Amino acid sequence: QWKKTGKDGKKTGLDKALLTYKNYAIVSFTKIPKAPSIKKLTAGKKSFTVKYNKIANNNTGYQIQYSRYKSFKSAKTIRVASYKTVSKKVAKLKAGKKYYARVRGYKKLNGKRYFTEWSKVKSITVKK
Repeated sequence: QWKKTGKDGKKTGLDKALLTYKNYAIVSFTKIPKAPSIKKLTAGKKSFTVKYNKIANNNTGYQIQYSRYKSFKSAKTIRVASYKTVSKKVAKLKAGKKYYARVRGYKKLNGKRYFTEWSKVKSITVKK
């Protein structure tokens, strides 16, 4: 039987499943929503703006991660606390350098954060 509600009976935005057989719980798992995708990266002076698609209302917010390396070594992460926000400016970067960015959504439920997969990586060179 499928259920899409939390302990308080309200919709959680996460699909929860409980597989039962003769009133015995066999498997219980949580399905995380689909990852957002980056629509556009726009270069600015020592900055860039990332625009991404909104994941309806089944998430709490987003995380934007950026790095100078494709492997995301020494990456920095920015948290966007509202699911309604669909763009974010990242500033104080090194002029003329290439940066890689990716986005993921999260849902906060019972004090724990559940994350989507990361979006596809996109790159941009910031202006001098």
